[in-house]
Amino acid sequence: MLEVESVLDEGSRFVVKLPEEKAYFENKSTVSFVSIQKGEINEDVKEMDDSEESTIVQNSSNQVILIVDDNKDIRSYISSLLQETFTILEAENGKKALEIAREVGPDIIISDIMMPEMDGHELCHALKNDITTSHIPILLLTAKGDKKVKITSFNKGADDYITKPFDSGVLISRVQNILKSRADLKRTFENKKWEAMQEETSNSVELEFLNKVEATVLEIIPKGNLNVIDLCRELGFSRTSLYRKVKSLTGLSINQLIRSIKMKRAAEMLLNENMNISEVAFSLDFKDLKYFRTAFKKQYGMVPSKYIKMNKTENTIDPERIKKEMNF
Repeated sequence: MLEVESVLDEGSRFVVKLPEEKAYFENKSTVSFVSIQKGEINEDVKEMDDSEESTIVQNSSNQVILIVDDNKDIRSYISSLLQETFTILEAENGKKALEIAREVGPDIIISDIMMPEMDGHELCHALKNDITTSHIPILLLTAKGDKKVKITSFNKGADDYITKPFDSGVLISRVQNILKSRADLKRTFENKKWEAMQEETSNSVELEFLNKVEATVLEIIPKGNLNVIDLCRELGFSRTSLYRKVKSLTGLSINQLIRSIKMKRAAEMLLNENMNISEVAFSLDFKDLKYFRTAFKKQYGMVPSKYIKMNKTENTIDPERIKKEMNF
C-alpha cells in the first residue's frame, strides 16, 4: 500500500507498506489481458520524430574518438591531447576496438598498427568491410615508416597515416582535417537533392549503401505504411546503427533521407509517367496532398506544377494538352 502526504510549499511524504504474511509473496500471476480496438494510425506520428532520433546516438554534443593502442601510456597521452574537445573511448587491441565501434559508432578511430589479438590493419579491414562501420574514418599510427607499411595501410582502408614519434600538433591537425572533411560532405548533402548525394559519394561501398537504401525504400512504399522500423529490418540494421551511418554520411535523419528518396521518385514520375500530381503523391504513400507539395518544394525549390512546366521538354507527350488542342 502506498500513502502520500503533501503540504504546500513544504514537500511530500511517501510511505510504502508491505504485509508480513508469506502468502502475499507467493508466485501468482497478476497479469490480465484485455482486448483493444486497433485505431487508425495518424500519418503525422507514424514516423519517429527527428528530434527523437537524434537522442539515439549521443546525449553529448561532443564528437567521439576511439583510441586504440596496447600501450596504456600512449593511449593516455593521446587522450590528454583531445579530451577537452572530444569524448574519448579507449581499447587495448583491435578486437576490443571492433566491438566498441559496432556498439558506439565513434566519429573517428585513432589506432596503432602493431597490437595483439587484432592489429591495426586487421581492424581497419574489418571496419571497412562491415557496412555498419565502413563510414568511420580511421587514422593509423605506427613506428614503422617504410613505404610498404604505408601502402598496406591505405589498401586496408585507412583515411590517414602518422609515423611515431609524432608531433602533438600534427596529430590534432590531422584529426580536425578528417572531421572537417566529413562535416563539409554532410553539409553538401544537406543542401542537395538525393541525386546529388549519390553523385558526390566517391566511395564505392558507401555509394552501394545509398543505392541499396533507395531501392529498399521504393520497394517498401507500395506495401504501404513505410516507416523506420521496416527500413531497418529490410536493410539488416538496428535503428541505432542505421541512424548513425545515415547521419554520419549525409547529415540527415532517417526520416529526412526517406523523404528525399520519395521526392526524387516523385520528380521522375511527374515528368515521365502519365499521372497527375495527386496520383503521384498517393502512389508514394502521401495521404496529405498539401504536405506532399510542401515537401516537394523544400527539396526542389518549387511546387510540383511549376517543376513540371520547367522540366518537361517541348516534345513530351501530354495527353491532356493534346485533348484540349483537338477540342476533345
